Amino acid sequence: MRTPNLIAAMLVAGSLAGPVMAQGDYPTRAVTVIVPYPAGGNADIAVRALAEGLEEELGVSIVVTPTPGAGGISGTQKMLSSRPDGHTVLVAAQSTITIQTQTRNLSFDWDKPEYIATIAAPTTYIGVDAKNERIRSFEDLVEQAQQHPGEMNFAIIGGGLYQTIVLRLQNRLDIDMVSLPFNGGPPMVAAVLGGHADALITDNFNSALRAIALTGESSEFYAGVPTLEELGYPEIKSGVNYIVAAPDGTPEPVLAKLEAAFEAAAQSTKFREVLASLKWGAVWRDREETYQVVAAEAEAIRKLVDEGLMMREK
Repeated sequence: MRTPNLIAAMLVAGSLAGPVMAQGDYPTRAVTVIVPYPAGGNADIAVRALAEGLEEELGVSIVVTPTPGAGGISGTQKMLSSRPDGHTVLVAAQSTITIQTQTRNLSFDWDKPEYIATIAAPTTYIGVDAKNERIRSFEDLVEQAQQHPGEMNFAIIGGGLYQTIVLRLQNRLDIDMVSLPFNGGPPMVAAVLGGHADALITDNFNSALRAIALTGESSEFYAGVPTLEELGYPEIKSGVNYIVAAPDGTPEPVLAKLEAAFEAAAQSTKFREVLASLKWGAVWRDREETYQVVAAEAEAIRKLVDEGLMMREK
């Protein structure tokens, strides 16, 4: 990952080198947007709505390509191995990159992609069964965990951001809760509603659940629900951010054009309506801001690994 200023300086220094294509002509064909998750999921739905605005801005077809596998790494690697000319980009939760690169032996590090923008932030929350009278607040959850160490279960999607939140909560509050890993939202909800898990972390709205704390930013969709930061735990604050990334070495003019196109598309009425239907927050960060947020999260994950709270594969 190179900062925009460094890329610009290198471009000026090497302006006589003769680029592979006339960058002013970009794009010259359809742009593929890789989504490293299954078709039909919330990410796929959101990106397809975004694609309509991108087509207007770039003047070419946008091909949304769900590429699930290996916790999102299959799609990420496909993007990174593509030609760095702006015709293949990735839209993914940043934790797909920051966590996997810190806990697995991969051929790339978290700063390998060229980060272009942040386009959305699903509202991630800690929730319980809405009928649960024993746990009506985050304070209740902590109290129950302290009174019953090792007996309470937290439903999470294994190996991802949610697991790191539980680990940080346990470390900060000195509580012992068992993480139950699932491969998706519906089985997690079923576990909580069926009494097999006491709580869960999710970004999927469900009227049968009661949100007791937001792990990231406050949200208009969950009015009155406090954030972990508001509850006094700013160091645990962590939410899902959907970022746009391109292969390392993508030319500066192309990155700039992509950034402008995604910014315009992210403001479209259609995209905002779809985000609202998913109860996702509309967030915009430029290249430098996105890089800084990703870097901070990668450092937080590295600390968890160094402290032995998360394991790195051998």
